Amino acid sequence: MEDVNHDSSELLNRERDLSLIYALFLLAQFRETSGYPLIVKLVSKEEQVVEDLLGDLVTEDLGRMLASVYDGRLELIQELIENHSLYEYVRTAAIKCLTILVAHKLLAREVVINYFRLLFNSKLKKDGSYVWTSLVCESTNLCPKELEIEIRKTFEADLIEPFFINLKDVEKSLKTNINQSLSSLRKNRHYSLINNTIAEIEGWAYFKHEPSKKTISTEKVAPSFSGLFKKTNTSNKKLKKSQKKKKGFG
Repeated sequence: MEDVNHDSSELLNRERDLSLIYALFLLAQFRETSGYPLIVKLVSKEEQVVEDLLGDLVTEDLGRMLASVYDGRLELIQELIENHSLYEYVRTAAIKCLTILVAHKLLAREVVINYFRLLFNSKLKKDGSYVWTSLVCESTNLCPKELEIEIRKTFEADLIEPFFINLKDVEKSLKTNINQSLSSLRKNRHYSLINNTIAEIEGWAYFKHEPSKKTISTEKVAPSFSGLFKKTNTSNKKLKKSQKKKKGFG
């Protein structure tokens, strides 16, 4: 992790090298808190570098990884979320990380609700990024009775992608029991901590469909890891971008 943070070009020039991916999962599995600032630094790199290094892991598992190695320094996650120059899916993974921490009783719900209120009211640019949709989704997962006004204003400002969440979803969440909802989140694989690296990766397409020797020999640089793993949110990302264009955001 330290080597890649210092210079990622060497790893990017290796063909199909998953050493960084293995390291991330193993650090998370063993709750190695010294990995927390290293992962934060890694995903703070330029968008294309992060995409080339991690591919769809950003949308699939980054939030879980961050939660699994969390060392108590909330400000590092906050810096990711509030840095408008970062890859937007890194920022949404950081928001999701906070929900995971609450679900697993590693962070008080009140702390995250109060922070989300700050994001709604002052700390996020109203730029049409998917970060706003993620903020509403994760607030809804926490049964956001305290944030109802802010959420409704966000919908009124047309900052939310309706494909992912609508007001009916929010209203349903407002009527649910907080403890039961958090218990359900803990049982949800997408909101779980990482406990078994092999179980996480053994179903990846990468291990089931080896490329031909001809394909490998003609590749000059390491391919993007996008699509090499399990089913991902790639199609959703395309949908989000297309919806933004329709709304005039991109």
